[in-house]
Amino acid sequence: MKVIVFADHDVLPPDQIEINVVMVDPVLYAKKNGMKLIPGIEFSCETQVEDVHIVVFV
Repeated sequence: MKVIVFADHDVLPPDQIEINVVMVDPVLYAKKNGMKLIPGIEFSCETQVEDVHIVVFV
């Protein structure tokens, strides 16, 4: 099984995506097509030293 992690900077993963003009749940769509989709979000954080990015899977 293929595993895909879906995360973006400071943006919550969508509950629905449009595929061929039909709104679908991306996790269920991936599963139906033989893949495991792990949604997540990447939080941008500023520190006194440098930028830090924290990735959280939901």
